[in-house]
Amino acid sequence: KSNAQSCTCAKCTGGVYGADQACQAMGQVYHDSCFTCCAFYDFSGRVFCEEDYLVCGLVLFVNYFLNEM
Repeated sequence: KSNAQSCTCAKCTGGVYGADQACQAMGQVYHDSCFTCCAFYDFSGRVFCEEDYLVCGLVLFVNYFLNEM
């Protein structure tokens, strides 16, 4: 659990008020209800659950690679 008192949820961007409704993963704060994954990955500073990482992460990787060339 996070001890954040007033932060923004990294998933829904809503306000997180108090540690009783928040958790923290990879340096970001989430509502307990927004953080539903048990496996998560960091790609380019963004946190993805395993399913999203495999699907969306690939798209982000291709876009990142094309923009770096």
